[in-house]
Amino acid sequence: MLTLLLHRKNASPSTRCAALAQMATVAGALVIYCRDIFPAQLVFALSNSLFEACIFSCLLGVIYYHRLEKTLRPLMQAVAAGLVLCGGLMASIPLLTAQYRYRMLMTMPFFCLAYGLIAWVIARRRTPYRPISQSISFYLAITGLLCSLLRLIDAGTITDMFPPPSHVNFQSMLMNILALTMFGTALTLVFWQIEAQNQRLRQLAEHDGLTGLQNRRSFMEQCRQRLQQSRPVALLIFDIDHFKQINDRFGHMYGDKVLRELGEHLRTFARRDDLLARYGGEEFCLFSHDATLDQLASLAERLRASVAGLRFGEGPDCVMRITISIGGVAHPGPDTALTLESLLQTADARLYMAKRSGRNQAIVGDALIEAVAETNQRLPVSANHPSS
Repeated sequence: MLTLLLHRKNASPSTRCAALAQMATVAGALVIYCRDIFPAQLVFALSNSLFEACIFSCLLGVIYYHRLEKTLRPLMQAVAAGLVLCGGLMASIPLLTAQYRYRMLMTMPFFCLAYGLIAWVIARRRTPYRPISQSISFYLAITGLLCSLLRLIDAGTITDMFPPPSHVNFQSMLMNILALTMFGTALTLVFWQIEAQNQRLRQLAEHDGLTGLQNRRSFMEQCRQRLQQSRPVALLIFDIDHFKQINDRFGHMYGDKVLRELGEHLRTFARRDDLLARYGGEEFCLFSHDATLDQLASLAERLRASVAGLRFGEGPDCVMRITISIGGVAHPGPDTALTLESLLQTADARLYMAKRSGRNQAIVGDALIEAVAETNQRLPVSANHPSS
């Protein structure tokens, strides 16, 4: 009920299923708590039906969350039919369920199947950032599956109408664990959705919407963190030559397509630990650890050549090539006085030099601030970058 109230404005099908599972679990626990008031057969039928409804609702919640309702519809119908059949047998043949072993043989296979399906569906979900609630849901489902199997195996050795004292504590412990896994699975479904929404918002806040690369703010924050590790660092700044002419000739939509395809190429070019960002407009940055000046020069040249070999457009009459100009800086570290701003300023000055030298070039060097001062002395104070 609380789950539905918290999500009353945007309650999804999986949230409704989670709320239904929680209410069914609480209702089943109340039935067991009041077992002295009702006949034993009625308590058994109601509690098991409610707990089975809880597990089925959890399964539906996971399926709806993953948007697999169309793919797994026959499976959902088969499980629902089995649930109704099991409840009908319990209600119509009380003599069959009077003995504890037969009751477990009727209900525990359903629990094993449902928990196994929940774990399987959860494991199918592959995301770059795995929410902690997803992992908790998976392990809860595995725990419920193991407890159901243990209850089924132990019940096979019980021949009395009720479990003897030697089995009561074991069965009670497993039943309590099952109840916790039921309620926990339903609860983590709600938190899973909240975590996934927060991660999507974080993804939008930290990445450029067009290229999918990191945006400027996120890139600078992570670079500052890495500079504190006192390791050799290298920074490249590069942008597309004459990009304004591409927009003027082909339109901004085509320019966006060039940026998007270039971003995809850069992701395949960069190493796993490199930071890659769209710094602004048609300008990009790459931050790397443990790269010497020679390695940085080789990396910059390979990047320039690989971009020059790309083709953009569709059809033989719409094929276009682009070039980039690159400025780079390497620092051997450690240096407590080293700042990201000084690295960016030095790399930016060398990018300017590359453009002034004819574009489609890569100019790199070490992180000497004097190089920036020397460059600024040769340029007017109000000088800006040449037109891209």
